[in-house]
Amino acid sequence: MLDELSKQINIASAKAGVRPSQSGLQDFLLDFDETPEGPRELAARAIVHFCFDDGEFNGRRYYAVAIVRFLEKASGSQITVQGANDLKNMLAENVTHDALLGWAESNFP
Repeated sequence: MLDELSKQINIASAKAGVRPSQSGLQDFLLDFDETPEGPRELAARAIVHFCFDDGEFNGRRYYAVAIVRFLEKASGSQITVQGANDLKNMLAENVTHDALLGWAESNFP
């Protein structure tokens, strides 16, 4: 699970011209005391880590796209237009981990 997310984050970083050492991936991976319960929990944590700084959206949409790709692979389903729009709106609203987890659970059952 962590391997696939790491792969998607590295692909997004490369496309955005961000060096792997600057992506924050290592810090994210070191933050785990234990592996998250599933891909939706992992995705919610990842969105908070990669897409927010001090509780505000940092503009790094490419990481949100990478995390959605991770969820698509993990669930075997594609995100809907509504699901993508909901995530876009949530990023603009500076939402919480719990709200992002709810979004992931409802869009990737």
